[in-house]
Amino acid sequence: MFKVIFTGVLLALLLTACQKNQETPQPTPQQTSSQAPAAEETEPLKVVSIPKSIGAVGGETETGSYQLNMKEDGSADLLYYEYASAKCSALEADDQVPGMVGGGRCVVNGEYLYVLKNGLPYSEDPENAKAFCYSMSLDGSGRKKQELGDELVFHHTSCVAGEEEGSIYTAVSLVDTETVTVETALIRIDPAQEGYEVLAQWEGESVDLAGVFPGGFLLTENTLEGDRMKYSFFTLDRETGEQTPLLEDKAPAITSYGIEGDTLYYTVEGENTLHTWSLAEGKSREDLTITLPDGQQYTAVTIRENVRDGHLQLSLAIPDREEAVRGGLDLETGEFFPITFRVGTEESFPYICGEGKEDFLIYTGEETAQNPEKGYLVMTKEDYWNNQPNYRPFQ
Repeated sequence: MFKVIFTGVLLALLLTACQKNQETPQPTPQQTSSQAPAAEETEPLKVVSIPKSIGAVGGETETGSYQLNMKEDGSADLLYYEYASAKCSALEADDQVPGMVGGGRCVVNGEYLYVLKNGLPYSEDPENAKAFCYSMSLDGSGRKKQELGDELVFHHTSCVAGEEEGSIYTAVSLVDTETVTVETALIRIDPAQEGYEVLAQWEGESVDLAGVFPGGFLLTENTLEGDRMKYSFFTLDRETGEQTPLLEDKAPAITSYGIEGDTLYYTVEGENTLHTWSLAEGKSREDLTITLPDGQQYTAVTIRENVRDGHLQLSLAIPDREEAVRGGLDLETGEFFPITFRVGTEESFPYICGEGKEDFLIYTGEETAQNPEKGYLVMTKEDYWNNQPNYRPFQ
């Protein structure tokens, strides 16, 4: 289940009010090249939080992960899941985050922890309506609150990129309650300044930040067809604001994707091929081949999650099998590792929702507000890829 949520009322209003832009997104008249960061601001970027997936916690470090535990009164406990001790605890310094109605996510960038709280543009309570960003040290001390306005809703389907010890970047919806319209914006939040900076803006709410590469941002335009999402890609230059479409001959038939470094991995509807594209070189690389145990053949491949521990997480459809084979493709060796063990009382697939230096945080789906620790397990990466269920519950 996602930890970042819209309220039902807001989601319904947004879905009925917004129209998807079916062409390659172009800046609205308000967006000009002067809004792009100046040359001296273009520090190297890296992805610090991947798009929110099943059970993903967002605030990941080498030794543990941060998570928000929402409370009935609208506040949230700020929890830390430490891998070595398998202990779940609230931060000792200012461990409670007030005013979290609307949900939020944790992000770690360098030595700083951020809590991003959604705005609720249609809320009758002005305090609940406001979006904000808390920035603090990893132990919860030195907390600073930046109010971001009541028109802003973070995209849980967008990644968050960051400069070393500096600004963070992500995609948001900007809601105009008077005209009942929504635009998507790529924004920059600088913890040393108030508010946020809009780098680019598009009509509708179909654009997400997918990744970064030297000199620019990789973005997707998302189109829902039936019960399946389709993706088109384009880049945004950090200095000039220029937008360049990618893979136009494939879009909008791209059905899943994942990113590792400057390489984009993607699949196309009606094919069982795993394609690759170099963002740095601006050209295709050799398609990847997947070899299954016992010579099994697959008829379709889907990228299920982003790359974890150098493994692209895949789902492969096998003829005459009701359940797809799920596992990780080692991008260095080309070996595919099927994941066959299950977790929890419901025998659920062990989703990776956090990654440390040596461990994975595994999602069980069995947490409650009173017992959030029951939603997660910790196990070594080696055990995970080798189907050795030596996982440990959190206390």
